[in-house]
Amino acid sequence: MKLGERTLKIVVATILAVILAQWLQLENSYAAGIIAILSLLDTRTDTLKIAISRLSATMIAFAIAWLLFSFMGYSIWVFGLYLLFFIPICYTFGFQAGIAPVSVLVTHFIVAKSVGIEWMINGGLLMIIGTGMSLLLNVWMPSQMTKLNQMKLNVDREMKEIIKGMAVSLKMVQCDVTAIQRRSKELEVYLEQAQQIALLEYNNQIFQKNSYHIDYLTMRKTQLDILRGLIEMLPNIPLAVDQGFKLSHLLAITAEHYDEQNTVIELIEGVADLYRYSRQSQLPQSRAEFEARAMIYAFLIEFSRFLEVKYEFYQMNQDIIAIDSARD
Repeated sequence: MKLGERTLKIVVATILAVILAQWLQLENSYAAGIIAILSLLDTRTDTLKIAISRLSATMIAFAIAWLLFSFMGYSIWVFGLYLLFFIPICYTFGFQAGIAPVSVLVTHFIVAKSVGIEWMINGGLLMIIGTGMSLLLNVWMPSQMTKLNQMKLNVDREMKEIIKGMAVSLKMVQCDVTAIQRRSKELEVYLEQAQQIALLEYNNQIFQKNSYHIDYLTMRKTQLDILRGLIEMLPNIPLAVDQGFKLSHLLAITAEHYDEQNTVIELIEGVADLYRYSRQSQLPQSRAEFEARAMIYAFLIEFSRFLEVKYEFYQMNQDIIAIDSARD
């Protein structure tokens, strides 16, 4: 949530909470506004969770306060005893977000020297109004889907260019992977930014949560990690070896068909064909050729893993991918 948007929401939620509390003629009406400020978080899910946490903590706190204040009075020592019971209970049940605002409501009992039902209702309504206004203001949350979809396309496009660069590097007499490595590091940073937006969008889904975009970007991150290892291998694969030329061609084909809808089945078959070709080829005639062949074999193992990551993702999400493809 941008600073301007967050500021506006907090101001509106606070004002509305105080106005409603005053209209209901509640005591300490500004407490509702403070609770609204504390409860308005960056996503709908976080705001809902903290609202539930604070409402639950309110019921627990009021029960403890009633028991202690009714029989032991309203001194600071009794308030300390209340905290001694209340804080561990909140941490045990995960309601710690409610400790501070709810304890402020409990101090209203001390000021009034009463834990009567009217004060319980007053405090409960202040909490409901404060958290309710924060939830209401977070109903409107601008979608990040357009930006997220564009970032996914950018990630795929950049990975495609990296794979193209790998194919070209294999054809060079002196294989220089410096530019490709720099590009892969930049993509890693961009991927992390895309993952943050995907997580934000996910946390703004309340009733129908779909982690597809998070899973997709995680899959691409895994592929990028594998690619960076493959890039390190490139300088050790001479094009003079016949399999090196075929490997360069396989990378070029992969880059050409690299997108969200691709099942990668044909690419996996291409790797299998290259495996078979390597086994059927003439045995290495020199140590250098043997080492080059071994490096290509190791490269193919990792490249197979690169493709299988996408294949497994496709198998688990093919219905969603098919729907998105039909929309396009």
